[in-house]
Amino acid sequence: MSTTSLPIEEVIELYINGKRYAQLLCTPTHLTDLAIGLLASHGIITEFKRVVSIAADDTAGTINIRLPVDSSKLPDSNLAQTEQIPVVETPFSVVIDDLPEIIAGMHARFNGLVNHAGMHCGCLVSPNLNDNIVFRYDVGRHNVVDKLIGTAIRRTYNLRQSILAISGRISSEIVIKAARAGIPVIITEKSITTLATVQAEAAGIALVGRINRNNRIIAGASARFADV
Repeated sequence: MSTTSLPIEEVIELYINGKRYAQLLCTPTHLTDLAIGLLASHGIITEFKRVVSIAADDTAGTINIRLPVDSSKLPDSNLAQTEQIPVVETPFSVVIDDLPEIIAGMHARFNGLVNHAGMHCGCLVSPNLNDNIVFRYDVGRHNVVDKLIGTAIRRTYNLRQSILAISGRISSEIVIKAARAGIPVIITEKSITTLATVQAEAAGIALVGRINRNNRIIAGASARFADV
C-alpha cells in the first residue's frame, strides 16, 4: 500500500536535562516550537530565555532540552492535572463578526499544503502584529497549539493580545494550554466540550465554536466580545 498520501505521524522522545520527560506522537515539523510550547503548557517555562539549550533531531526522533531546574521536581507530563489553571488577566476584547475572516485565512494557508489530508491546523493572530498570522499544522490538535505557543514564546510575542484559531474542537486540554500561555480568546468552526466551557469561564478565556454557522456557540468569558 502506498503511504505517500497519508498524514505523517512519528514518535518523538522529549528529554529534559538528559531525563526522558514525554513521548510525543506528532508530525515532525517545527519540533523546537513544539517542545517549547509543551513546556509552557505544563507550566515549566514562561520565557524562552529560561532554555539553556535545545536540540531537535527528527532523524533520531529526539528533542533534548537543558533547563536550570531540578529534573526530579518537574510536574507530571500528564496535562490532566487541572487544579492549577491560571486566570488570563488582560482587557483584550474582539468583535465576533470579525472572527470568521481569521478562520478563512487559516484555511487558505492550510489548503496550500501539498498533503494536508488528515491534518489539523491552527493560527495565532495579534493586533500587535498587524494581524500577521503564525500558522502551524500537525496530526494532533494539541500539538498544533503547542507549536503555535512555542513559536510565540520564542519570538517574544504578547500572547495576552492574541486570538487562537484551531481547525478542531475546543477541548479542556486546549483551554488549559491557552490559559497557561495567557491567550484570552479561542475560536473554531467545530464544537466546544462541556468541560472546556467551565474551565474557560474560570480562566477568563472567551470561546466561539461553530463560527461559520448560524448556531454559534459563545462560551467562557463572553465579556471579551464587544458585540455581545
